[in-house]
Amino acid sequence: MESIIKSIQPEEYKLLFPNKNPYDTLNRDNLFKMHKEYYDNLKNERYENLELRPELEMPQKIRSKLEKAITLQNWVTVKSDGEYSTLPHQYVVRHKWNKSIISFEFFCETLRQYCSIEIWKGTLENWVGRKGEYLRIGNFKYFDLGWPLEVTTVLNRENSKYKTHEEYRNHPNGEI
Repeated sequence: MESIIKSIQPEEYKLLFPNKNPYDTLNRDNLFKMHKEYYDNLKNERYENLELRPELEMPQKIRSKLEKAITLQNWVTVKSDGEYSTLPHQYVVRHKWNKSIISFEFFCETLRQYCSIEIWKGTLENWVGRKGEYLRIGNFKYFDLGWPLEVTTVLNRENSKYKTHEEYRNHPNGEI
């Protein structure tokens, strides 16, 4: 049964199971792998059409919910010896998101709606000069990698005052 559900398109799933969210059941990794070219094209088209802008004003009620949700997450610091060794930051994965206040999807949608759109200033060769969507909350800038929401599985954050992986690991728990 599970393999049948994974092969169903979201629209079909809604008809079969109207009271369930199809993206909570579908295996996002498999969905992305099976349709990688499709999702690559969607992401690239989306980023080509982004225009640079400052962050938009967000209603305080929404910002407060985001702040509360952030403090509940178990943020993981990227490995200092891996692909992101020159880019210390933290992340949380969708399936570990504490959704007692807001969902992962809501956070990502809100990020995209109110974010600033800037040229990325990092050091990873394949990202230099690309546009990025950043939402500042407290001392951190939050960002995802721009994939369509149904296959977005990671939410990242960076803090300009932290320059090393160790500083991220040692920052106060619940900091925003």
